[in-house]
Amino acid sequence: MKKIRILIADDIEETRNVIKKILSLNEELFEVVGEAGDGEMALELIPKVKPDVVLMDINMPVLNGLEATEEIVDKYPWVIVIILSVQGESEYLKKAMFFGAKEYIIKPFDYDALSETIKATYEKCKEREMIIQNIQMPERNAKVITFFSSKGGVGKSVLALNTSIVLSKEANKKILLMDMDLLFGDISMMVNQYNQKTILDIIDEGQLNSYENIKPYLYSYNENLDMLFAPKKPEAAEYIGKDSIEKIIKIFQNQYPVSTTI
Repeated sequence: MKKIRILIADDIEETRNVIKKILSLNEELFEVVGEAGDGEMALELIPKVKPDVVLMDINMPVLNGLEATEEIVDKYPWVIVIILSVQGESEYLKKAMFFGAKEYIIKPFDYDALSETIKATYEKCKEREMIIQNIQMPERNAKVITFFSSKGGVGKSVLALNTSIVLSKEANKKILLMDMDLLFGDISMMVNQYNQKTILDIIDEGQLNSYENIKPYLYSYNENLDMLFAPKKPEAAEYIGKDSIEKIIKIFQNQYPVSTTI
């Protein structure tokens, strides 16, 4: 595995030094390529030092961490932002994810918490990229429509749902809507089916062998539109691996002429 290039953005020099010291304990895996004392400086450094991961403190002068994160995911969507904060409440976590952060670490942290979070988040993001790149169209030429945004709150769920409904009525073809926003998927709530089974239930109950096994876990919105919902809780995402997702997608590709994916 190549070294993970890290940019540290925190207005307190002592905190940056602590982070560097922690990461230096595993120099084979981590490389600190830059430091920034505010969000604006972090944005200026990214094209110069080309980090894989930005460790971003929330409370910084000039440009705070959340505002900087939003700009980073817009301008450099391949850069992974991990938020650092002393605030541990769920509202701060949701706000960080809304602005495009991939993970959230609560201060103070130790070596294991910091290093494992960086490594796991980096690997998960790269695995997802590989899945998207390696998805191949099946022999029946099924059409896959993907709705993607580097940050939340831009309306992709509404657009995906409305598109799926229109296609199911106008095209008169079987449509599958897959909510693959494993952290904060909200399609189930939008159709008022929050208690329905999800992709996590398929995996937990070992039903990845065939479409016949998976079908009971789908919600039938109308006669032409089925839906696969994301997990109910964000923490469940870590239990859903790329192999399981690939199996499910391959099974569905042979059953639905059109699939819409978030």
